[in-house]
Amino acid sequence: MNKLENKQSTSVIIFGAFDIIHPGHIFLFKQAAALGKVTAVVARDKTIKKYKGQKPFFGEKERVKHLRLYSEIDRVILGNLDNPYKIFTNIKPDVILLGYDQKIFTEKLPQELKKINLKPTILRAKPWQADFFKSSKIRPALENQQTGFLLINKPKGITSHDVVNKIRNIAQTKKVGHAGTLDPLATGLLVVGINAATKLLSWWRYFPKTYLAEMEFGKISDTYDFEGAITNIPTKKIYLPTIKKTLAEFIGQQKQIPPIFSAKKINGQKAYELARKKLNVQLTEQNIYIHQLQIISYSWPKLKLQISCSSGTYVRSLIHDIGKKLDTGAIMTNLTRTAIGDFDLNAAVDLGSLSKNFFTQNYFIPTAKLLSKINQFFVKADMNKLL
Repeated sequence: MNKLENKQSTSVIIFGAFDIIHPGHIFLFKQAAALGKVTAVVARDKTIKKYKGQKPFFGEKERVKHLRLYSEIDRVILGNLDNPYKIFTNIKPDVILLGYDQKIFTEKLPQELKKINLKPTILRAKPWQADFFKSSKIRPALENQQTGFLLINKPKGITSHDVVNKIRNIAQTKKVGHAGTLDPLATGLLVVGINAATKLLSWWRYFPKTYLAEMEFGKISDTYDFEGAITNIPTKKIYLPTIKKTLAEFIGQQKQIPPIFSAKKINGQKAYELARKKLNVQLTEQNIYIHQLQIISYSWPKLKLQISCSSGTYVRSLIHDIGKKLDTGAIMTNLTRTAIGDFDLNAAVDLGSLSKNFFTQNYFIPTAKLLSKINQFFVKADMNKLL
């Protein structure tokens, strides 16, 4: 058995600034831990200033402290100020795992190691959503205390973009955007990013979403809800055991076709714009995940569900598919998003009560808090399945 096959005896080094820890780093830690016992070498403040032209966001002692929170890392040490490569002579690693952004070292590192008679295996780590998780994007959002996310309780009858426009006026900035669209019919938790946090809105898609949805059997519509052209379907009453059995079939990974009356784009045009013109709209299946379908109440023909699902899930389509499976038809009659990950609707503010000093309120989520939450999420997650 060689050293790479025996993880207990394989010494692995990762090195870098490790300044603002994000899911890209966590993916690196997990890959390193799969190879052996991990030592993280943290670049010194002066070294970072010399090569990057600016001080790190966190000082070297803080960065060491942060890394020690991760169980994938067995040891954390500071690098050598005089010669960054000298640390390798003390550790004599079997494997050096380079991050995806450390390509510069693929040629330079073997040359330096040869000088000190070391020939470890040098590997490149797989990247993790590099466009979404970059320290250069995160740092501006951490530096500005008025940058972060608002938890808004969206009322019925307005679009998510209407919410954004109102907040632009209150915050007096154009840099406002939302994560996860809620249709005008829907109410509940809408996350709105302010200033540099708008570049981090894609993070929210990793958290599961929770909804309270009301549906009615015996009807179908072209929009899959009560706002469309409704057709009554003759059907007999369905009893609860049959409904429970059918709902169980929707738990787990699913393929779902979005409604044609949705904001999905086809060749640059929104699907609902084409559907309103009575044009043929063909949308492709999407991978979604249903975590939970819990019956809250049932009185034929109305059913109320609590739904926990992945981002990208259309609850209207889910309800339509349930009705189709039961051979009864079904439309959505009401929808409220109650949570995104650990962030709950109870913590949100009504749009009419939004304060100009929002960044001092509990419904304002600083970037640092979201970063901490998303790192916790990815530590527990199987990141290979999320790629």
